[in-house]
Amino acid sequence: MHNCRFFLGKGRRQKEYHWASWESLSFPCEEGGIGVRMLSDICTFLQCKHWWLFRTKESLWGQFLRAKYCKVSHPAARKWDNRQSLVWKYMLKNRSMIEKNIRWKINSGNCSFWWDDWLGIGALGNLINGISSQNNTKVHHFLLEGKWNEFKLRQQVPPRLVTQILRMDIQFQAAVKNEAIWTHREDGNFSCSSAWEICRAKKQKSKINTHIWHIYIPFKISFLMWRALRFKLPTNDKIINFGVEPAKCCCCIRQGWDDINHIFSAVGSKNGYNRLVLEVDSELVTTWITTNNKSPWKLMQAMSDLQNLTRQCEFFQCRHIYREANCTADFLAKWSHKFSRNQHFYTSQQLPPAAKGSYVLEKMGMTNFRRKKLKRIKHPP
Repeated sequence: MHNCRFFLGKGRRQKEYHWASWESLSFPCEEGGIGVRMLSDICTFLQCKHWWLFRTKESLWGQFLRAKYCKVSHPAARKWDNRQSLVWKYMLKNRSMIEKNIRWKINSGNCSFWWDDWLGIGALGNLINGISSQNNTKVHHFLLEGKWNEFKLRQQVPPRLVTQILRMDIQFQAAVKNEAIWTHREDGNFSCSSAWEICRAKKQKSKINTHIWHIYIPFKISFLMWRALRFKLPTNDKIINFGVEPAKCCCCIRQGWDDINHIFSAVGSKNGYNRLVLEVDSELVTTWITTNNKSPWKLMQAMSDLQNLTRQCEFFQCRHIYREANCTADFLAKWSHKFSRNQHFYTSQQLPPAAKGSYVLEKMGMTNFRRKKLKRIKHPP
C-alpha cells in the first residue's frame, strides 16, 4: 500500500502526481522494473493457455468449440467474423503468436499435414499459396507402411520442401497419439511464465539493476536506490513543479540545496558525519584507498568512487588494524550476515552477548589473542 501511494500520489484536495507509469514498472528487476506484471499481459498469456488447452487436450469445452467453429476449417486457419463469440475472438487474436511455439511430434500421423507445425519450420499452408483452410489432409495420408510416400509428396508438395520432408525420420505408431511440444520449455510442457515471456515487452538487462535487487539487500533499500537512479524522489527539482518553494537541506553540516546530488554526494552527510576514521582489517584495501596503487580491474570503479567521496570530507583517515584488535566490530560484521534488515545499537547493553563481552574486555584494555583451530588426528583404539 505504501508503494502504491508513492507511485500514484497521495492527496485529497489537490491533483495527485504519478511518479512512475505502470509501463515502466512492469518489467523484471534485471530489466529496470520492480517485478510486477501488466494486467493486459496476464490476460494475454491466460488466453494463450486457453488456446493451448483447446489444441492439445480433449475436453468437453474443446469439443464444443470445435463443433461450433471448426466443423470444416482447421482451427489454425479459421477466420473470425462478427457473429462469433468474444471469447473465441480473443483466442484467435493470440493464435499466430502461440502457434509459432507449438510443434507436433508425429506418432500416429493424425495431425494436419498443412496447418500443424510438425516439420519445425511453421505450418506448410502458410508457406505455399493456394492451400484452403478447409484442406484437412492428415500426415498419415502421405505415409506408406510407416514411411514417406515420395510419389504422393512430389505430386502435392513443392520440390524445395520435399527434400526436407524426406530427411525427417519418423517413428510411426498407429496406437499412440501425436504429442504437442511447447518449444519455450525444455520439458515441452506449457507454462504461464514462459507464455508471459513471449507476450510481454522486453528491455535490455543491466547488471546494476540485478545488484540493486539482491536477495541480501532489504527491500526498502533496493526500492530507495531504484527511485534515486530514476530521479523519483521528492527533491527540490521535482517539487518545484507542484508550486512548492525549494528549501535548503538542514540536516547536514555542509549546507546545500535539497536535491539528489546533494543528498547522496557526501559520506554520512545525512547523519552529520564529516570527519571520519575508517579502520580496515585488510592492509591491501587500505593501500588502495590511501594511495594511487592500482586495484584489480573489477574494483577500480568502486575504489575511484570511494576516493571521490573521501575528498568531500573535512577530515578522513584510513588505517589498517588487525582483526584481533577489534573483535567487537569483527563479530558484528559476521553477525550481520544472518539478518536481512538493519539493526542499530546505541548502548553497550543492546549488543549481543558475545559482542558485549569482547567490548567490555577491550574497554578494560585486555589483550586479544588469535586462536587457530588445529585438526587432531584420532588414532583408533
